[in-house]
Amino acid sequence: MKLNVPNPHLVLKSTALWLAFQFLGMGLLMAEATNDRPTNQEKDLFVNLYFDQNSLAEAFGVIESKTDFKFSYDATDLDPTLRISKQFINAPLESVLSYLGKEGHLEFKRINKIINVVALGSPSENLSERTIKGVVKDPSGITIPGVNIIEVGTTNGTATDINGEFSMKLTTTNPVIKLSFVGYQAKEIKIGASSVYEVVLEEDQKALDEVVVVGFGEQKKVSVVGSVTTIEPKELKIPTSNLSQSFAGRLSGVVAVQRSGEPGRDAAQFWIRGLATFGNTNPLVFMDGIEISISDMNSIDPMNIENFSILKDASATAIYGARGANGVILIETKRGEIMDKPQVNIMMENSFMGPTQLPEFADAVTFMEMYNTARKNQNPFQPPKFTEDKIEGTRQGLDPYVFPNVNWMDELFKDFSTRQYANVNVRGGGKMAKYYMAVSYYKDQGILQKTDVNDFNNNIDQNRYNFVNNITVNVSPTTELELNINADIIDYNGPAVDASGIFNNVMNSNPVRFPVTYPAQEETGYIWFGNKTGGFVNNAFYNPYADMVKGYKERNNSTLMSTVRIRQDLKAITEGLTFSGMASFKNWSSSEITRSFEPYFYEMTSYEYDEATGQYNYNLGLIGQGGQEALSQEGANNGDRSLYFQTSLNYNRSFGKHDVGGLLVYLQRQYNTNIVGGNLTASLPSRNQGVSGRVTYAYDERYLVEANFGYNGSENFIEGKRFGFFPSVALGYVISNEDFFYGLTNIFSLLKLRGSFGVSGNDRIGDERFPYLSNVNLGADNGYTFGQNFNNSRSGVMINRYANPNITWEEGQKLNLGMDVELFGKMMLNVDVFKETRSGIFMQRNTVPGTIGVGDAKPYANLGKVENKGVDLTLAYTQSFGNDLLVSTRGTFTFARNKVLERDEPNRLYPYLSGIGRPINQLWGLQAERLFIDQAEIDAHSTQTFSGQYYPGDIKYTDVSQAYDELSQIDANDKVPMGHPTVPEITYGFGVNVIYKKFDVGILMQGVANTSFFINDIQPFAQNERNVLKAIADDYWTAENQKFNAFYPRLSEFDNPNNTQNSSWWLRSGAFVRLKHAEIGYQYSPKVRFYSNGVNLMTFSKFKLWDPEQGGGNGLGYPPQRVINIGVQINL
Repeated sequence: MKLNVPNPHLVLKSTALWLAFQFLGMGLLMAEATNDRPTNQEKDLFVNLYFDQNSLAEAFGVIESKTDFKFSYDATDLDPTLRISKQFINAPLESVLSYLGKEGHLEFKRINKIINVVALGSPSENLSERTIKGVVKDPSGITIPGVNIIEVGTTNGTATDINGEFSMKLTTTNPVIKLSFVGYQAKEIKIGASSVYEVVLEEDQKALDEVVVVGFGEQKKVSVVGSVTTIEPKELKIPTSNLSQSFAGRLSGVVAVQRSGEPGRDAAQFWIRGLATFGNTNPLVFMDGIEISISDMNSIDPMNIENFSILKDASATAIYGARGANGVILIETKRGEIMDKPQVNIMMENSFMGPTQLPEFADAVTFMEMYNTARKNQNPFQPPKFTEDKIEGTRQGLDPYVFPNVNWMDELFKDFSTRQYANVNVRGGGKMAKYYMAVSYYKDQGILQKTDVNDFNNNIDQNRYNFVNNITVNVSPTTELELNINADIIDYNGPAVDASGIFNNVMNSNPVRFPVTYPAQEETGYIWFGNKTGGFVNNAFYNPYADMVKGYKERNNSTLMSTVRIRQDLKAITEGLTFSGMASFKNWSSSEITRSFEPYFYEMTSYEYDEATGQYNYNLGLIGQGGQEALSQEGANNGDRSLYFQTSLNYNRSFGKHDVGGLLVYLQRQYNTNIVGGNLTASLPSRNQGVSGRVTYAYDERYLVEANFGYNGSENFIEGKRFGFFPSVALGYVISNEDFFYGLTNIFSLLKLRGSFGVSGNDRIGDERFPYLSNVNLGADNGYTFGQNFNNSRSGVMINRYANPNITWEEGQKLNLGMDVELFGKMMLNVDVFKETRSGIFMQRNTVPGTIGVGDAKPYANLGKVENKGVDLTLAYTQSFGNDLLVSTRGTFTFARNKVLERDEPNRLYPYLSGIGRPINQLWGLQAERLFIDQAEIDAHSTQTFSGQYYPGDIKYTDVSQAYDELSQIDANDKVPMGHPTVPEITYGFGVNVIYKKFDVGILMQGVANTSFFINDIQPFAQNERNVLKAIADDYWTAENQKFNAFYPRLSEFDNPNNTQNSSWWLRSGAFVRLKHAEIGYQYSPKVRFYSNGVNLMTFSKFKLWDPEQGGGNGLGYPPQRVINIGVQINL
């Protein structure tokens, strides 16, 4: 399959054309709307209203609940005796206002989203006019554009301009103006003799009391002293089916990469603040207070998320104690709200997906010529592998079966696939009960070619259904009962051979060995797949097409989670005291069945050219004993369940300038596998329990103190070491709230310093359990037979693991220093500098000599120590320009570098082989100098031990070890650390969003740096006569063109380990920058929005062979996908 990757100029031109079409389409929609409907916004909006003996004020409230408008009026202008009883069905809002105005003798005028109301016949009308001017500022002296200003008792009004200034004519005798703006308290000003006014609007306390979700609760944003990253859930909504795909570049402190784009396997790998252990690195994830898996998290629809937080430092994670060392993700789903009528939201999308980039291969003729060159390099006197007739016949395309020329990529893969998505959610409630219900549907298809050779579909087709039901009931004024039911169902259909394996087998094939299939020469009822004897797969070779179509796999996964929660206000005991208790059950089950047949492979045994017909006649022979038409079947089942209990006592109260808070939590969790088989350990439930607490104190929102602790128990440690205590303390100082800082608040609207230190724990040791116990198999296969007639047999005993009663918690000591700065009320900067020292990391003993005879039964111990440090920051800026234009930007940057301080490794003669002082994912390789020039240079150089023979044109390596062992040989002991780690040390993102009237446009650029990988597994030919990458065909060493810095060294017909070693020759940078996301939208009406967006639209990188985000290897995996999506959002 040849994927045409356009050059940047063509990409930009195409992107511009795409955007032009989007604007054109939206423009036509807007033009149609303008021509067909009145331009007045009240006429644009159609409403369904029912008034039943409502007062005018109540009627205005009903309209406000069903639209985005707000009413401004003087209560004395409303007739208190008037009652409205009328029904409006799909009526223009203008007609509703006209009716109310006629009944109530009122007049209406709209300014932005404010509808001003005034009584008709007011004595203030028709008086002489005078003009006033002014400016509106916030408490720090920053002007506020877009402030709504009305003259009280009239419909006269205006709004401040981009500079916060206004001018308006007054019409009343004793004028009063009212100013209002979102986030500020409304204010009325009596107008005197002056004609110039400066008005200061105070911030709305509700906005100041904005809360952030933290461990087991919430805190006022200004009082948070821990390092917490939050994001608006709508920012996580991109056209993908896995939540983690939206993390990269959007969340400071998170390092994320997506290695695969295969549906069902396309979740991103991510780490909170990089790596601090070479053990388990998964963060802890909670949804609505319940621990869930990473897979469960990926299935959450962002449309159903209310709050999303990432806890990064010890003050935020220590309260979780066990397993909080790798960071914590907190997700809260949406809840019901009190509404006059249910709010229904609908979102529908259709996407087109294709590979971001695929490796390209040499054509058939080039392959054969290069193969002949490789054979000549090996032995100049050998005849060529491919004759000139073979090459010329292939060049001319004389016969596709005699002279096959197979482009395996085109035969196996399509240029694009499709994805569909829909979400419907309903939100509402009253005083007694509130509810939120949602259903999401995802349909993802793969890029495997659709064939008609079978009755079944072997392409990837995954359907996922996600259900959320959150119901809250007010049992009494102080008691709240909540029921949450979540379900996720996945139905997967795909090839019997994994798609990644099909991709990889393109390398293990070549374009000329055999055709995809042969025409059946007799009625057999099955497919005659092309092949050839002499290979290493049952005396044949790989036929990727046969692998793709020979069968299919069906898999069904279902996850059900139900939670019952009670909240009790204990203000009868003391003000601010509440109790919460919950019980949750989660069950996951999976069943998989694979059905496939054994292909019949045929090879061409002979052929001849018929000059009379001008065609080739050939004979085919069946390879081996043949295949099998009937589908064989194999299956597997899996599943697990967990039971979770939690109770908490929470206290929050203010005493003047003193804010005091306290929290005490008890939790326990039990996990069981549903399919245990004969594994005794797996059949036992896994349990943990703990107590956690938090104390907070704030004085005048200036001086902040917080202390947390977690006391947790784990089954993995012996009694006496089973429980661990994990404390933390944090301090905060809000300098901007100091009196002496008042003169600078016009610049620094917020300046807060934060610091924390604490300890968090980890008890996860991979799949190992009870490491303090030995693991002994009393019925092992290594038995023995004895007796006079050798008729007595006994099973053997095998020790799989020796006990270590001293093993205990892995601990991370975390230090964090942070600063939050808000400038001019428009720019927000959050910066955190962190350092963590993780000690007691679990690992098996590596210094036990093999002569002791323990084999692989080495005990686990707390042997490792790692230092991880770095910085993460978020910078956001928002600026409005008048009433029509709003620009917002957001950038994130994360740098995390780790270093191994201690690990169990033998004393090495060669110090550079030690992992101590190196990053966890450090690469080691030989130091390549260049290609050998001639045999004399080879003879004079140290012996390279990787191949029996090597020749001019092969890679020459540096003998690093000679300085230590004084031997003139190069082997594995000459591998030195090189490049950067495989996990990026730097992740960053930058996004811009622009809203202009009804249009919105947004982009996100995302990238990584300080990461490297090795190219490997690309050697052509060898035993399987493997394929040739186009990059090799374009630049390789030959005897005629001795290019000593060519991309590929001397070609060889057989394996040449000398040239395939991990070395600096194959080291590449994995850094890239890509246009991660772009979106354009049009707000057709207050309730309907159309949009088009894309993911992975352009990539900029020095590495050109495949998508650098895939990492090392040969690029032949299912690549990340480029997505173009169209959608509509409807709010009813």
